[in-house]
Amino acid sequence: MTIAPILMRNRQCYSAHSELFGSPERANRIRCAVVVAHPNDEIVGGGCLISKTSPVSVLHVSDGAPQTLRKAFAAGPPGCSEYAETRRRECVSALELANVDREKIVEWELPQFEASYQLVTLSEKLLKFFREISPEVVLTHAYEGGHPDHDATAFAVHAAVSALSLKRLKPPVIYEMAIYPGKNGLSKVPEFLFNAARESTTLVLDEANAKLKRQMFDCFVTQHDILANTPLGPEKFREAPVYDFRLPPYFGKLHYEKLNWGMTGKEWRSLARQALKTLSAHSLPLPNYPRTSHHALPRAN
Repeated sequence: MTIAPILMRNRQCYSAHSELFGSPERANRIRCAVVVAHPNDEIVGGGCLISKTSPVSVLHVSDGAPQTLRKAFAAGPPGCSEYAETRRRECVSALELANVDREKIVEWELPQFEASYQLVTLSEKLLKFFREISPEVVLTHAYEGGHPDHDATAFAVHAAVSALSLKRLKPPVIYEMAIYPGKNGLSKVPEFLFNAARESTTLVLDEANAKLKRQMFDCFVTQHDILANTPLGPEKFREAPVYDFRLPPYFGKLHYEKLNWGMTGKEWRSLARQALKTLSAHSLPLPNYPRTSHHALPRAN
């Protein structure tokens, strides 16, 4: 298929999709921000795509220290701090393999599972971050009920991008990476929730890219057990819909509810509704949600 360029001021401009997934020459000129919940989410979801895209800025919302480790060190956090710092260094090494400068990696260091309680702060900080770096594309999580931190990150990205539009600034296009917690949370799966109405782009890893992805995975000693059960690819992406975060991503028990991660879908949506009201009071009005939800609201398997 031939993608017709748009002529603007004597310069060929392409859609965000063709810039991101087109030739290496185009991918190397698009400004991309990657906003994920935990260090290595971006490697699992899009490590090879990131390696072909420049310039890239990466933001980690959480330090990724497991909740069980925090409980073990309840009397004092040195173990958590050491784990988080080790995982951060591992991710820097993996991203350097993907040609991302360490100066472009931003850590917000929220404890794991804390992001859902910081939706307003995260949204406002992301708005500032986007205004500073002016990305054309943002890669982030889908709102799928897989992990509360993933959903909170998706919320903040969409809120910040909506705010840019309301301020009459050119917003980036949001693309989602397929990354969903596997059974019992012991792996990560490169799949989206099924929805026949939403197309995705699949990047199949050839031998060289599979080798690169394996080298990235090998950087994470702290995540060895999980990544050992996580497929290298393919990498899947799709342009994000307009989410109504007041609704569940699907009917039925959410994935993180099944794993008893200390958050229910009802509680998460209550936090989202409160955050939307607060953001509206901060002159960031609610999006105009469609009458029909962005989801077909499938039932859980």
